[in-house]
Amino acid sequence: MMNNLKRLEDEISAWPNISVHPHRFGEKEFLFGSAEVGDVHEGGIVDIPFPRAVRNARTLEGLRS
Repeated sequence: MMNNLKRLEDEISAWPNISVHPHRFGEKEFLFGSAEVGDVHEGGIVDIPFPRAVRNARTLEGLRS
């Protein structure tokens, strides 16, 4: 698992204008300028803050499955 998280961090940090910083509770957060585009927990959970409309649509899709 840790190798996959390191590969994910390496890949995302290589994107233009993305920086990696410590986040709450030992996580790593990825910033585009000052905006967070996501964070990764050591247990492998990835949080991506989608706009509300996208999140709601994805949630409905999951409920219909």
